[in-house]
Amino acid sequence: MNVRRATASDRDVLHALYAEFFEITPPPAYSEPSLEHELNEVDGMVESDIAAIAEQDGEAVGFALARRKRGTEGYVSDLYVRPEARRRGVARALMRAVTQALREAGATHVTLFVDADNVDARTVYRRWGFAERVAKLEAEIAALEP
Repeated sequence: MNVRRATASDRDVLHALYAEFFEITPPPAYSEPSLEHELNEVDGMVESDIAAIAEQDGEAVGFALARRKRGTEGYVSDLYVRPEARRRGVARALMRAVTQALREAGATHVTLFVDADNVDARTVYRRWGFAERVAKLEAEIAALEP
């Protein structure tokens, strides 16, 4: 397996991987999700932030996106590994690559968001040392009105 920094020449493969990720874990409908908008953000992160790509046997199997935020916070916005490549250390290698880049950018801590029902990812993140600090709750306004 090879994990490396993604470049503009990886645009098409990153877009394909992100489209798979978007289909599996789409944003909530109320946020008016747009794959086109998300792909533009991917392009921006490759250009200005941190983007890593994992390859096995010459084929891209995953990616991670991260950025340095305020203070010494590093934020991993996206981590995706194709289903057929999971449980082989790809996600860990991607996380190591982006956290090393975040450390080099001055970050001392890493944050991320994960869907509450994504039990597999939550288990892996806890195993890696992540701890839950906040919970984002959501409700339809109609359900809250008398």
